[in-house]
Amino acid sequence: MMESHRDLARDSRAPVPILVGDNGGQRPASGVAPSARARRPHHDRPPPDRVLRAGPQGRVQQPTRNALKAIGATRLYSHQAEAIESAAVSGNHVVVSTSTSSGKSLCYNVPVLESISRPASTSCALYIFPTKALAQDQLQTLLQMKGQCSNFDVSIYDGDTPMKDRAKIRDSARLLITNPDMLHMSILPCHAQFTRILSNLAYVVIDEAHSYKGAFGCHTALILRRLKRVCADIYGSHPKFIFCTTTLANPREDVMELAKLDGVELLQNDGSPCGSKFFLLWNRTG
Repeated sequence: MMESHRDLARDSRAPVPILVGDNGGQRPASGVAPSARARRPHHDRPPPDRVLRAGPQGRVQQPTRNALKAIGATRLYSHQAEAIESAAVSGNHVVVSTSTSSGKSLCYNVPVLESISRPASTSCALYIFPTKALAQDQLQTLLQMKGQCSNFDVSIYDGDTPMKDRAKIRDSARLLITNPDMLHMSILPCHAQFTRILSNLAYVVIDEAHSYKGAFGCHTALILRRLKRVCADIYGSHPKFIFCTTTLANPREDVMELAKLDGVELLQNDGSPCGSKFFLLWNRTG
């Protein structure tokens, strides 16, 4: 027979709700009678995260601002503004570790567009995605944005790219979107065909950095090391790396090891909106 709530209240083994203090320690809920504590857990509802926004930085060119407006981004979240400042202005390697759908793509699209669209610029960028679907998604966004900037070619170069189009892409693309397999099998072995891109490479963007783990991550790390050697030793370029991730526990250390970098700036203070959360704390041990 199931015990009544009154019997549970008298049972010394009944759960007692706890509060988690600032120091991570646990303490019984104060000011509540033991019988009431046994019947009622502690509910906590912190307020929704404040949306931290910042206007586009003064150093961002007007064409880039127009490109942001073309996709409906009239203002930036604080982490986006910080990433743009760090990558485009300070010239740092950057890893952005914020929540899903927090607008991480603008953290690298804006610095890249700033570099490529400057007058008389010959800068190029290489985007590396783990899947072709992600590459296609990003291409659509870039096509919307680039119409507001100076004219430059954005192209995907992967296993699905028709052979008849590859020479044209190699000769004209300023922003090349690819994946680790294509980088390993086609671009690096035939790097002389990509001389224009590699000698002017300003940025390497690696999105979904948490995907590169296990054997796949090990292989990708070796490919990125080779890319850096080819750029530095043959073409004299030293691109800045921008990483984005959601679930890495130690993002700075992981991406530094992934690309063999001496220093990376970590940006993880998420300024995007977040709904309220409910926490239920219950001491099962009594």
